[in-house]
Amino acid sequence: MEKVKRTALAALYAGGSAAVALLVLLAAVGAGRVLFPETMLPMEPRELASAWLAIGFLPMVLVSKQLYQTVRRKIVFLPSAVCLLALLFWVGVWTVGIVRGPAMTSGGDIILPQAEKIKSVRLTGNELDLTTDGDFIGQLLLSLSQAKNTGRASIQDVPERGAGLVRIDLNFREGGTSTLFLYRDDGGLMVEQPYQGIYEMDEALEAQLRTQIARELAAQITKQE
Repeated sequence: MEKVKRTALAALYAGGSAAVALLVLLAAVGAGRVLFPETMLPMEPRELASAWLAIGFLPMVLVSKQLYQTVRRKIVFLPSAVCLLALLFWVGVWTVGIVRGPAMTSGGDIILPQAEKIKSVRLTGNELDLTTDGDFIGQLLLSLSQAKNTGRASIQDVPERGAGLVRIDLNFREGGTSTLFLYRDDGGLMVEQPYQGIYEMDEALEAQLRTQIARELAAQITKQE
């Protein structure tokens, strides 16, 4: 029975170590493409790999501790140490509120889906409740895509901006929703993508966006009449 236990423990450790090695490789070279851009927290492969390394710290250290009691070699904790570094990295990331910082290749750019993937858009806010589709979707995405990154981090699901907040829900044809927020801050119109970044629209783009929304509201009212 003891031999079976040691064999099973060694197998678990070997499998865990192999997984750690693979994730380290992905964390080192897995850049250049964002996975699942429609989700609230899009990640590149290397970001996702480092997150899984952090998650794997506890099970890896437990297995390593059990194996150490048999072999008495501290090197068995090496995979656990790698996972610990990933865990400390993500703790630091969340602590300072930089979810997609300079170490990540996205550069904090706003991430928007392709217009053809969106079934409808809903804008809600103070005295505003507009659900629309058609050409407005492409125009809206174009305006949002030109907003400039302020370098400020977004660290919450919903910005605390009171009645001046406008919520933009992009509803996908295959199900699911991606959400952004519009609000005024320091005299400028800001676009915030939760956990991705905060972006500012220049005056021309702001005027264009307001015109688009006003035109669409007028069209909706006309249809109702």
